[in-house]
Amino acid sequence: MAIALWLGWIGGCSTPGPWNFYGTYDSRASDAVDGGQSTYAGALVVTMLDRTLVENVLPDGLRLATPIFPTKVHPVVYLVGDQRELRQVWGGVPYPIPAAVDYREMILLVPFVVRNPGHDKWHTYAVRMYLNYLMPVIIGNVGYGYAKELAWLYEAGALPDTVTRVVDLWGTLYFTSDVNATGVLRTDSEAVSSLPGWPSLKTLFEMPIVGWEPALSQFVCSYWEWNYANVLVAPISSSYRYAYPLHAGMDEWVKLGTLTNAPHGAVALVDLRWRLSLYPPPCRF
Repeated sequence: MAIALWLGWIGGCSTPGPWNFYGTYDSRASDAVDGGQSTYAGALVVTMLDRTLVENVLPDGLRLATPIFPTKVHPVVYLVGDQRELRQVWGGVPYPIPAAVDYREMILLVPFVVRNPGHDKWHTYAVRMYLNYLMPVIIGNVGYGYAKELAWLYEAGALPDTVTRVVDLWGTLYFTSDVNATGVLRTDSEAVSSLPGWPSLKTLFEMPIVGWEPALSQFVCSYWEWNYANVLVAPISSSYRYAYPLHAGMDEWVKLGTLTNAPHGAVALVDLRWRLSLYPPPCRF
């Protein structure tokens, strides 16, 4: 079984986990006491892309973690969905935010990224995020270096079957995503035992998220605290493409055309509670 998984990953056909890379990561020291909270519903998709293409989007000072076995591919993650029920958290208690509205978001991430040279602590790099709500754009950029931009996000259908288009404010198509259910919604515990890739996908979001803060010329680290108590998970298939470079170094990504998820590398999530601390911890590379 282990050999089959290894051979599949080398060929770009399986979702990787911590066992595929040298290094480790620091778990968050504590849960958020003060910060923000939302309830997320959307798609989470992992695709294996050529390592050279992935390296091209990393800023100076970051590199891809070293794989234990030689491989030409590396995981890339996108999420697209709705952030609902926005709350401010004070003393661990969530409170409504006056005048806040639900919003739609597309997120592009590269997991298993380390600082160079001589560092081996894994992080997930926030490449780009698009939102249709200005307030979280400002907060995400100023406080966390998330490279957020305002855009139109058009969605058709309902989870776990949705089509999404990301269009900039001037009408340029940036990204399209078409996801379809391949199984039924189930609880977290049911998904852990029945969806082979779900435990690995959860691990990706235990690692710290690293962004770049241009105004301070420094990396900023944070943790996305995902609570699975009420989440429902369904396996999906994804067909998507980058219609326009979302970030410097992505010209060749556009030429890839239509992409699909790695086997066991795509799920729909409903009622996922998401928290982010007001005080980002110091980066520990």
